Amino acid sequence: MIGKEADAAYALCDQALAIDPNNVRALMGLGAKFWVRAIFSVSGDRKGDLARADELASKALALDPDWTWTHAVKGAVLRAEGRPEEGVAEQERALALDPSNVTAAADLGFDYANLGEFDQALEYLDKAILASPHDPSLKYWYGGKAEAHFALKNYDQAIESARRAIAINPDYNAFSHAMLVAALALTDHDAEAREALQRFLALPSTGPLKTLAAWKDHFVTEKHVDPRLVDRDERTLTGLRKAGMPEE
Repeated sequence: MIGKEADAAYALCDQALAIDPNNVRALMGLGAKFWVRAIFSVSGDRKGDLARADELASKALALDPDWTWTHAVKGAVLRAEGRPEEGVAEQERALALDPSNVTAAADLGFDYANLGEFDQALEYLDKAILASPHDPSLKYWYGGKAEAHFALKNYDQAIESARRAIAINPDYNAFSHAMLVAALALTDHDAEAREALQRFLALPSTGPLKTLAAWKDHFVTEKHVDPRLVDRDERTLTGLRKAGMPEE
């Protein structure tokens, strides 16, 4: 969803909406565009992009409430806005409409991770991986598993899952890199942690996520009051700091 091919697809969505402002698939396509810009930290206005994504996804859902994908896209936007409880409801509706929607299943995993329910997160991510073992989103699903295992202090499993995610594709996969670096650092594999951090920082897709301040601003929100999420966030930052990520 990032790159020249994606940009060409988004341009076609713009053209389609110029012809028919109620084209549901075009609305969803552009909603995904703004959602992607926000979650991958390639946006100069994350809040504005999320608001635009929500507007487009909401319109698509109002036009076609009985299509699995309108609920799935809306749910993804809600999660990015810090509203995972509402995201769960949308993904569950998406699965009720189409039980084979593996994206909705995986997104339920991400939603439950954002709710601190890490065992449930692993359950849904494993379902998605089993159902679609060659899916284009596999790197994110393994990254989600790495996050859940890290949160549960299953550091060996976190390292394994993160390495699988990065081996599939390291680009635009910041959470997998962070989980790998932090888990290695917290298990005293200091040299490996430093090397993993340097590989991450050298990627063009790392963008501004080169400091602890930037990482905290993008991924650690003040809404995290659940002690399970606070603990995960603090350990992530501790591991990144130990591996050598600069503060500012």
